[in-house]
Amino acid sequence: MARAIRSMPYLLARYPPPLVIEARDARLPLTSINPVFEQLLRRAPTANEGLDTDTGVSTWRTRRLIVYLKRDLIHPSVEASITEALREQDPLQHVIFVDSRVDADVKKVLHWVERQARKIDRDQEASAPPQVSEKAARRAKKGLSGAFRHTPTPEEGVRLLILGMPNVGKSSLLNALRRVGTGKGKAASTAPHPGHTRKLTGTVRISKAGPTKQPPEPPAPSRRGANRARSDQDEDTADTAGESAFMLSTQESTPAEGEKKRGVPIYVYDTPGVMVPFLGHGSAGAERGIKLAITAGIKDSLFDVQLLADYLLYRLNLRPSQPDSLPSYVQNLPLSMGDYVATCDDAQGRTNSISELLWHVAGKAPGSLRKGNVRDLDAAAQFMLQHWRTGKLDANTELDLNTTDHDTIRQRVKGFFETGLLGDSGVVTDKTLDPIPNESDDGKVRGESKNQERKRVKKAEVLQRKHKLMAKGIAVGAKPKHKRKSK
Repeated sequence: MARAIRSMPYLLARYPPPLVIEARDARLPLTSINPVFEQLLRRAPTANEGLDTDTGVSTWRTRRLIVYLKRDLIHPSVEASITEALREQDPLQHVIFVDSRVDADVKKVLHWVERQARKIDRDQEASAPPQVSEKAARRAKKGLSGAFRHTPTPEEGVRLLILGMPNVGKSSLLNALRRVGTGKGKAASTAPHPGHTRKLTGTVRISKAGPTKQPPEPPAPSRRGANRARSDQDEDTADTAGESAFMLSTQESTPAEGEKKRGVPIYVYDTPGVMVPFLGHGSAGAERGIKLAITAGIKDSLFDVQLLADYLLYRLNLRPSQPDSLPSYVQNLPLSMGDYVATCDDAQGRTNSISELLWHVAGKAPGSLRKGNVRDLDAAAQFMLQHWRTGKLDANTELDLNTTDHDTIRQRVKGFFETGLLGDSGVVTDKTLDPIPNESDDGKVRGESKNQERKRVKKAEVLQRKHKLMAKGIAVGAKPKHKRKSK
């Protein structure tokens, strides 16, 4: 993860500037926002290299597409409300909700990529790339680490980076783009747990247009027939020269009418998932970690599985429902309805006791009933989580907003971005969840751990000493010249 962060600035600094897809989880539309990506895009040397010059703002925003994956696990009204609320915050950003298993959704992403790739290709033909010295190129390549350093990078075409938090579906999106774009099979392996993609293994082409094929070199003639081949070549050259003096154009030399222009090759990097630097202090940070564990963004083994099921039950009980209707977990979990309702105080089966609910689930859930009629509550809790992750427990698995009301969603998204979210640098932070560093009025940084605070203070002290020495005329960081020993 840290290796990927160190290597991404080099990939973003290459010319022409790459396109970027920021993948997010539709079940956590706010928690899955990682401000590290926005910082990388802002600080890249190609940050001001935009495409949509007609808008008057030509920046990295025109080269970034925000894709919310797993749209089939949320309510359609939630999708529309989130899209509208995000565009109200930043009209220049492009937001798409996608189910990677549906070709129609994948085509929306592919059309955006192809449209932006054609713009980059036109700009590349119109203007020459900036000259970079060999020394600067070597220095930049040293920034790559691990597999990034040995990854072959195509010199032609347009590059595309897919960034995102762990297990949001980046590799599945890459395979879907390849399936729709080229008609070929999977290129990246996938798994239902975080951290499966650990390194950058190479580029994958998602366009039918491939690299330019160089004509093969003619075989060298043997020594015996070398003189004869040379004389034949001289005669052919003389005949061709005589014909070309009277030939203005031929059908082969001009492009045919209606002939389509060759497409732009598009290559994708599948990057490892990058977690936020710090989840937050206290209950706010713990709640964010629980949400990520429930959606398999981090390993659920780091938490008590019954605690995760208890939080999920708490969020489901907070959702508005009709008084005479059964809650979703009563309808969709394997329960003996008569025995369960008889033990509940509520006539519709609503409960706040996770142990009581899991005890009844363990009686019928597969793998939860042990030898001797012993009910395994941990296995029942794992079954409940898996049932929710696949959308079988509730049709709307969104956890951040926890409502389908349009006005409520807009207000909560607006509050997310206004209450300390966008500072002077424009970095997305969340004051309510307190996950991301954001400098406050007193100079302290909100949302950083004690270890991060010590590192920041130490770095500031070293920088202050360096400035004092430089003010006195002392060269800081210069390598001392070693005198050669005389023999």
